[in-house]
Amino acid sequence: MQLAAAGIDDAFAQLVRRYSGQVRGYCTRRCGGTAAGDDVAQEVFVELWRTRARFEPRGKFRAYLFTIAQTRALNAITRRPCEVELAHDLPLPGQDVDEVLRAERLRWLHQKLSLLPRQMQEAVLLRFSAGLDYAEMSEVLKRSQSTVRSRVFHGLMRLRQLLGKEGDQ
Repeated sequence: MQLAAAGIDDAFAQLVRRYSGQVRGYCTRRCGGTAAGDDVAQEVFVELWRTRARFEPRGKFRAYLFTIAQTRALNAITRRPCEVELAHDLPLPGQDVDEVLRAERLRWLHQKLSLLPRQMQEAVLLRFSAGLDYAEMSEVLKRSQSTVRSRVFHGLMRLRQLLGKEGDQ
């Protein structure tokens, strides 16, 4: 990021290649759909580009990047509620049945995740979707590592309960 801030375009392109998958995945799960997630992820990298000259290397870059992603995702949700994409009941000709089932399970998991309190959702998504460690999460969420760990733990426990209730019916 320091090279990008110094005006080296190839350095910024490398950052986009390195982190676009993680940012897109996080934004997609946070907003509940690929289209909305892609839009938000693009906004994240546009903002990163616009503010590159003001970047100061304090802490980890991923924490800085996902702070932007979290803010943009929350803004998008506030502006317009994101819509969850609907799954197809049957695979289309040529579609892999296993891939369709995997996508359906992910949609079902996201639906259950959306029932968690916002703070728990955010912690679980940053940990498992974005792959941030607890120190990075602490920077993004502006909370202590113990608070972040607690939110992840309680979020997973609540999610297990929600998944168990559905399986019992």
